[in-house]
Amino acid sequence: MVNDLIAESLSAIATVSSPDDAKFQSALLLSYNVCMEAADRDEVHGDRWTFAGLAIHDSYDRLTRELSGDLVTVGSPITGALEPDEARAQAVDLVAGLATLAATAATSESHSPWRRMVWSSVATYLDIALRELR
Repeated sequence: MVNDLIAESLSAIATVSSPDDAKFQSALLLSYNVCMEAADRDEVHGDRWTFAGLAIHDSYDRLTRELSGDLVTVGSPITGALEPDEARAQAVDLVAGLATLAATAATSESHSPWRRMVWSSVATYLDIALRELR
């Protein structure tokens, strides 16, 4: 179930050009929920999962702080969660995809400098999360 959700999210973010897109927000929150679920289940590395999850949540806060309109909100806990060791590779793939998209969008000249600066900050927080997950 979680593998399928992550695969769907990776496919979805491949179709967007802006982190402001709802698909990006959904994938961001999925990665947060995966990390927090793994933190609850991993007795050895729970703190690393938690720190990664908090960095991801900070990136979501920065991304959505000034967005108007409907925002994606944190959903219910993930059902059918993977064991932490199994979840790590999938979480890394998803967070890396999100970080790459945010960093690429931050260099685009087709968006306002302010949004590009926000996206750069999002990419930075996602890179912090990746360091914890690896």
